[in-house]
Amino acid sequence: QIGRELAGVILAEPPAAPVYLGLLRFTTAPGSVFIGAAEDPSVGLIFVESGVVTFRLEGPVTITRASGSEEVAAGAEFTLEAGEFFVWPPYMEGEVRNDGQEPAVTLLANLAPEEAAGPPPMAGTPTP
Repeated sequence: QIGRELAGVILAEPPAAPVYLGLLRFTTAPGSVFIGAAEDPSVGLIFVESGVVTFRLEGPVTITRASGSEEVAAGAEFTLEAGEFFVWPPYMEGEVRNDGQEPAVTLLANLAPEEAAGPPPMAGTPTP
């Protein structure tokens, strides 16, 4: 085997074509906080490559850990470690934090309508 799947999901309602597909790598410094915009029409597959990241989204999500899938209620905080992932739905506000002492690296496969091409809009404090 020359490759292995890191993460995969079925999208019940992908954005209408044509779409932008991007792959981004975020390195989040300890103490950093980012806010994902409720106006963002993109859907993102979030995969933690290293470190620990804390999330809080305004809607329910399903996260995938080595032990299996787990439902997270709207507004509940959850943490992901290396190898864990979830799908950030479109038009959903949320928060991303690194509460740890080490940088965390997250991969984002971003699928967006053509008019929203590019990295998703976020606001926050990139460094403490």
